Amino acid sequence: KFQTYFKSMISLTSDRQVIFKDSQVGYCNNCNLILNHKGVRRKKNKFYYEEYNLNGKKAEDEFRIYSKNNSGTESEIMANFFLSNSKINRTGSFIEIGAGKGLFLNQIKKKLKNYNFSAIEPSKYAAKYFKKNLPDVDFHQTVLEKTKFLKKKFDIVASTGVIEHVYNPVLFLKLALKMLKRNGVIFLGVPNFANKPDDLIVYDHLTKFTEKSLDNLYKKLNIELLKRKTKHNSTWIWDILKLNNNKKSFKTKVKVIEDKKLLRNNVSKIIKLEKKYLEYIKNNDKLIFYGLGNIGFYFYFKFLNKNKKLIYI
Repeated sequence: KFQTYFKSMISLTSDRQVIFKDSQVGYCNNCNLILNHKGVRRKKNKFYYEEYNLNGKKAEDEFRIYSKNNSGTESEIMANFFLSNSKINRTGSFIEIGAGKGLFLNQIKKKLKNYNFSAIEPSKYAAKYFKKNLPDVDFHQTVLEKTKFLKKKFDIVASTGVIEHVYNPVLFLKLALKMLKRNGVIFLGVPNFANKPDDLIVYDHLTKFTEKSLDNLYKKLNIELLKRKTKHNSTWIWDILKLNNNKKSFKTKVKVIEDKKLLRNNVSKIIKLEKKYLEYIKNNDKLIFYGLGNIGFYFYFKFLNKNKKLIYI
């Protein structure tokens, strides 16, 4: 039922930590998802509570996006997309699942002045910074399955960069729907595996999502896609969703060929990059990295080129 396409004895965490433990990525013919069969799957609770640092050197640390038309922090651009494409009430309740340091929620909070805010985050490192950034938000340091907020209903449920980490994405979405009011909306942000072949080496991304695999999950759970933002070269898929209250849930026949083909192509891309890297270090004394992408670190530590001079740009 699980067909392996890629194995590695060294991985990177999504917060850019090198880890000398194995990942095994393949296709699950039962759930029709691209999965990391190993990685953090074996110790997910300990990892997310105690080890996951979430770029946590400073409370405000986060990625920035530079564009001619839309530059800013990642959380700022995400928040602007959600708010400008959602029909929401002036007053209401908002919860973020996997809120990290509160950077996205902080951007939302600046605009939705008359909302009550809640948040869930398991990482003890992120929780420390969250409380500093948003001390007045109702915060619970735990995972979704154990939160006190499952007994409440919210107008907006948001989660960015989280569902790819969880053991069971179907259960994750079901619990998110459980907290959603009848006419509420969900905002979901997910890394786009179609444009991120280096996600193969990310230790804690247990599911490698594509637009097709997300759409299949939505159909199974009777979730309606209201708005999506993604581009041919975008590393993110941003979806605005709601529960379709007019229809019963139904099973769909899933076409798996496209995602299997994508998985094979992304593995081939990593293999080709590895060959180019080995050819480069054979003929050069310096290693020059333009940008701090995952793949450069992965190759460097995989082949332990300690005799090379490193230059970062």
